[in-house]
Amino acid sequence: MNIFRMIKYTLAVSAAAFTAAAVSSCAKSDSFNSKVHINEAMRYMRNKYGVEFTYDEDSTKAITDGASDNKDEYVDVLLTCEKLPDLKIRVCSSDGDKFFDDLVPKKFEHQALSDIQLAAKTVYTGDKPKVMLLLNEKNEMADRTLPADTSYEDFLLSGALGLVEVYTDDSDAPLEDYRRLSNMLASNDINCKPSVYYFTDNSYEDITEDAPAKAYDGNDKKLGHISIKNDECILNEEFDGDIMIDDLYALDTDAVYLKIFPADNEDTAAYDAMFVPHDGTAVTESKAE
Repeated sequence: MNIFRMIKYTLAVSAAAFTAAAVSSCAKSDSFNSKVHINEAMRYMRNKYGVEFTYDEDSTKAITDGASDNKDEYVDVLLTCEKLPDLKIRVCSSDGDKFFDDLVPKKFEHQALSDIQLAAKTVYTGDKPKVMLLLNEKNEMADRTLPADTSYEDFLLSGALGLVEVYTDDSDAPLEDYRRLSNMLASNDINCKPSVYYFTDNSYEDITEDAPAKAYDGNDKKLGHISIKNDECILNEEFDGDIMIDDLYALDTDAVYLKIFPADNEDTAAYDAMFVPHDGTAVTESKAE
């Protein structure tokens, strides 16, 4: 090969390499939820679980339309598969290199809900407690992505269950009941963040998974709320045992913090004030201020 052919060959190889790099770069910087990105998400799921997945376009639009941060993301979609036809599985990635999915939590959702409802009904006898699991929250996807072979027991212990919300009628002893519930969950290796909202007269009945915000819409029968103070699950080593009690109406009342289990010389006076019913007039005036 003479010198001219060598130069021509070298230029051709360089051009091909440049084109491949450009195509790869374009794929990486393509628009949010592009066809390329969706296919990569589906390939990730197929490789992880060994089954085929289908892109649920309509449901994906419902969760991504209007989101302000989409321009900086790679993909955030809902998929379905024949093996679990009733589930809408969320898959997302910010860079196309690391993907997160909630298939395992969604697969065990009904079983976990049943077990937690049993615990709640044991604690809140006669109060008709309503339990909701919030498993499709995008900001917790990293904590909810688990290996494909995760067992139900390992799932409960993992903390991937995350926030568990219990809605119940007002109780004679909300703090004691909350502690009983947390102890029961821990004893059954259910590692989660229990959050209990207290109502009266079954006014919580219209709260659904599609409309959980009704719990915060100024219902004049609302009493109070007890939750974990920090963002740890009850069985995590980092959990410091602090719980938070707050009055969901009062805009000028600081939350009260207590230990999940009774501490010496515990002062519950401020806590007790959080569970005084409010009438609609007082709430309106408070909000107006």
